[in-house]
This record gives sequence, C-alpha cells and structure tokens, in this order.
Amino acid sequence: MRLTRPARAPLARLVALAALLSAAPLAAASLGAQGARPDDGLAPPPARRTIVAVNPLGALMGILSGEAERVVAPSVGIGVGATHWSFLSDRLLSYSSADARLRWYVSGTAPTGMSVGAVAGLTRVSSSAAGRAVNAVGTGVELSYGELAGRDRRLYLGVGAGAKRLFPLDRELDRFRFAYPTARVAVGWAF
Repeated sequence: MRLTRPARAPLARLVALAALLSAAPLAAASLGAQGARPDDGLAPPPARRTIVAVNPLGALMGILSGEAERVVAPSVGIGVGATHWSFLSDRLLSYSSADARLRWYVSGTAPTGMSVGAVAGLTRVSSSAAGRAVNAVGTGVELSYGELAGRDRRLYLGVGAGAKRLFPLDRELDRFRFAYPTARVAVGWAF
C-alpha cells in the first residue's frame, strides 16, 4: 500500500512560502542584534592617555624635534618638547629649546581634536663664528589639532601653529626681546 500526501491547494502553498520568506529576514535581524553593536562589532580601543611624537618633516630639513604629552583630565594635557636645529652648521648658528606645554582641548576629548596651548621653557641661540650665545626664557601660545588613527587608534597625527617670545637672561641683552612664529607637525605613538 502506498502512502500519499494529501494535495494542498496551490494558493495555500504560496501563502506558506511567502510567510516563511518574509519571516526569515526578521528572525536573522533579531538574532544578529543580540549582543551586537552598531559599529563593526569590535571592542572599543582603550583610552589613549600618553603621546610620544617626532616631527618627520622637520627631520628632513635638519630640525630635530620631539614631544611627549599626558592627558590629566578629559580636556587637559600636559607635556614636554625639545627642538634643535642649526643653520648650515652648529658653528654658524644653532638653536635649542626645551619647553613645557599645557593644552586645553576644546571638545573635551584629549588628546584629540582642537587645542589651545601655553608654552614656556628655556631657549639657547648660539654662534661660534660670532662668539656669542644667548640664553633666554621663552613663552608662547599655540593652536593645534590632533587625531588618533588606525584600527587601535595608536597612530598620533598632529599639526599646529603658534608664536613664541624670548626674554634673554643676560642683562645687557634685555632690550632684545623678540617673537617668532612656530609650526608643529607631529607623528607618533599613543598608549
């Protein structure tokens, strides 16, 4: 004896197939949403609070420059920087500075975004050919923008511009206070 299935009406089969096909995407979306995040599904990178960077463009021109910064509050970073360059040779003209920096990040997302900073430190300009060296206290301001790039947000990229004023420590040069523009290009590591 042969068992046969009862025949279904073509309309009933069509309705069942349409219901199954329309429910499948809803079920998949519901299952996919459990525990999912709106981004790529990776855990967020940890907050980066320390930056160590150099100026690669300056290095191509003989300007050695490095900096380090630590985030101390959501909108505030403190740091140090050093620069050295010489014109044609250390004998003709040499410039060295070491500065402390305080940056306020406008968006409250230090160390990224737009920042306004204060700079203060010591500067030495010397010329062996002229037989003269000037030591000075320098103060200044800067406007910078920094960003963390890469999947883990470890690559730091920063640019900025500002001005610095020197106040010679030598009394006979006290009247020679002068200001000059500054520029900042920083590429570094965040951790």
